[in-house]
Amino acid sequence: MSTDYYFNSGFSNYITFLGFSTGLFNVSKLYLASYLNIEEVNAYDYSETKLGCILRTGFEHKKFRFAIEYNLIPKTIVTDINQHSLGLTNNCFFDVSLGFYLGGGKWNKRAHYYINPKTNKQEIRVL
Repeated sequence: MSTDYYFNSGFSNYITFLGFSTGLFNVSKLYLASYLNIEEVNAYDYSETKLGCILRTGFEHKKFRFAIEYNLIPKTIVTDINQHSLGLTNNCFFDVSLGFYLGGGKWNKRAHYYINPKTNKQEIRVL
């Protein structure tokens, strides 16, 4: 699930935003084991699923998007090959992304000045 809130005044091509996402993250564990012969290494890959979230901020200018994200994923217990606990590892990290949109309309709305016939004053009309 993901949502972004855009701070859009309606008359600009430059828009800042804040966002939030939540979902399931697949965290992998890799175990390496060597028995007497250093040339033979057995690898075991395990993974576990964790619930996490992403906090995001950035801006969009016309069709380009720049965002900085912080991924909040719970810590993982680090174990040796015999499943003895060695401690915890942090799975949180920052992410920087740059992208662009294909298709879609314009962010900014067109403002036109017109004379209101009732008040005979100049007003702005957004189309």
